[in-house]
Amino acid sequence: MHLHLVYRGKRLANKQEIQLKEAGVEQVYFQLHLLPSRILCLYEQLTSCITGGRKYSQVQAFMLKPFMAWILPSNIPRVIMLDMDVAFLRPPHQLWAKFEFFDDALVGLAREQSDLYTWATNLAHAYNGGVQLLDLARMRGPEEARYISALTAACRTHEEIARQYGKRRNCTKFAPTSVRFGMLGDQSLYTYMAHKEQSLFFNIGCEWNRQLGSWLSSSPSSKRGWLERPDLHACPTERCAALHANGAGLKCAAALLRTNSSCANWKDFVRRTGEKALVKTVGPYDSGRLCGSSDLPSTRYATASALRTYYIDCCVPAQTIA
Repeated sequence: MHLHLVYRGKRLANKQEIQLKEAGVEQVYFQLHLLPSRILCLYEQLTSCITGGRKYSQVQAFMLKPFMAWILPSNIPRVIMLDMDVAFLRPPHQLWAKFEFFDDALVGLAREQSDLYTWATNLAHAYNGGVQLLDLARMRGPEEARYISALTAACRTHEEIARQYGKRRNCTKFAPTSVRFGMLGDQSLYTYMAHKEQSLFFNIGCEWNRQLGSWLSSSPSSKRGWLERPDLHACPTERCAALHANGAGLKCAAALLRTNSSCANWKDFVRRTGEKALVKTVGPYDSGRLCGSSDLPSTRYATASALRTYYIDCCVPAQTIA
């Protein structure tokens, strides 16, 4: 297994570079202008689309994910892309095995486990970008034209949906549409691509991307979004295999599980979320006993109740660890 860390920035600090070199980690510095011209043109087109024509002052790392076939070295045929707030609870090779079932698909994703997109649009389904299986060899090879065509069409789909939503919500230039794209760029791209070209995508299963905080964007309330939508949040067929701690105040849950994935430790975390907050904030990489004790956007009782209802199995049983 090879690990690739993709980050945005010019260079690491001197000390970090030395540490990586001593650990035998190869560093590759990539600049956008190194993309093939046809891919760079598409990147700029899509970036303009998600900003409504405004230019970003910096490269947005999330927008690089759909272009990994032309960013990572050409000798890498397949890759699993993870957000930093994801923790594995089952061996990664079990997820890797999903590639064998791709058929015509080039991208493997789990469904979005909130109504982040669907409540405001006519989309039947949406995808979450926290865990991605990418068949890079086929993207840059025989399937390149199909993949690029779908990426190009995604912007038009977004514009169509934004207009439809604007009509339904009576949006004006003073109260514009709130159809999602923006900082959710990569998963929005995939969602809009699937609207026109579903065959590009393989559903990896909800268990491989259990999304802890997507309910925050559900409407009209977190109670409805989390406690009253089992069709979105329940994952009844398989035990939780990967936790995606994508919720404000709860991001430390991924670090907590990476440090100690036992069910006893996880149940302690769930219990803490239902008690009085002890601190204002906890850092996303704090795996200590304060994780779960910071201020939360929703009521702490509702959060703990939802965790017990839908996420109590996001841990590794003692007999498995033994």
